Amino acid sequence: MRRAKPATAAETPSPRGWNRRVAAGVFVGWWTVFALLFANMFYFMEKTRGREANWGHALLAGFFDMYMWGLVSLGAISLAWYLPLRRDRLGRLLLLHLAAGVTLVLLRLATEQALAARLDWWQVPFSTRVVVQGTSHLMVYFPLVGVGYAISYFRRYRDRELSAARLEAQLSNAQLQALKMQLHPHFLFNTLNAISALMHRDVRAADRMLARLGDLLRMTLDAAATQEVPLQQELRFLETYLEIEQTRFGERLAVRMQVEPELLEALVPHLLLQPLVENAIKHGVAPRAVPGSIAISARREGARLRLEVVDNGPGLAAVAPARGGVGLANTRARLQRLYGAEQRLELCNGEAGGLCVRVELPLRLLPANAPPEPGVMAHAGADR
Repeated sequence: MRRAKPATAAETPSPRGWNRRVAAGVFVGWWTVFALLFANMFYFMEKTRGREANWGHALLAGFFDMYMWGLVSLGAISLAWYLPLRRDRLGRLLLLHLAAGVTLVLLRLATEQALAARLDWWQVPFSTRVVVQGTSHLMVYFPLVGVGYAISYFRRYRDRELSAARLEAQLSNAQLQALKMQLHPHFLFNTLNAISALMHRDVRAADRMLARLGDLLRMTLDAAATQEVPLQQELRFLETYLEIEQTRFGERLAVRMQVEPELLEALVPHLLLQPLVENAIKHGVAPRAVPGSIAISARREGARLRLEVVDNGPGLAAVAPARGGVGLANTRARLQRLYGAEQRLELCNGEAGGLCVRVELPLRLLPANAPPEPGVMAHAGADR
């Protein structure tokens, strides 16, 4: 399966950086709108007082006043962010905010006093300005602090939620990987046992089985970190496994595959079919002296993919209690982890006898421009 090229830092914008730019744009836009409204009010107030109105002075007054409030609010919000509320230091926080509020208000009033003197605005002594405007400005500062704490706690809550979601995803991936890793020694030990039994009867066949086992291990390592692969890749893995089993059983094992060609690009869990086929061989073929057959099919049903593994063994009633081993239990757990309620795995008697294991998944296809996996299913629909 083709792996996507990882994006570089220059190609992938940082969500946090993008959010900061948006927040800065909203912050500046908010105070700009108020600045324009205040400039308009200042202009018409000057006209009603009979004074010469000047749009330049009005805009300067509006932007100065609102942007200064913007700076005060930025200071209040920043302090609230870096000084979170704690019961054991409420008194200290109150004194800190009071000192910060007084400092910010005095700086604002001093700047306003200097600008008023330069532009010949309303002239009053600085002490009068402090008495008249200082208290009201300070009363505005503390609601701004409250807004800052609301933003701070919202961001911390959101960060905790994101962190919890990431941890849950990491845990789920770890559990999926652990379930998948359990399958590797499962089929490896079974295959080694088969090779060991065959070695005393047919050394050449045992050698072929070892070669196919090497191919299986290579495929397993290639997809070690992958949970889903195209169906064609899963079938290629299954074919290699079946070569080992057919070396072992010879003419006693016949396998038929029926796969709709357009479904070869459907995504399925890696190592999904192998334990189901191994289960069918173990319980439907191996215990019987008569030839056994296994039919593997994949077809589309609306927006879902249906996979079936059917053997001609004794069926569900006779052997159901024995079919709850590692392979089937592991497959159920992986499907539940990967797809939740959107998946289904059921065992039932086949139409012509034997056992049918049916798996239904959401149908998701690889992009059309993805290169095909080489050497897969050249004889789909034919008997092996």
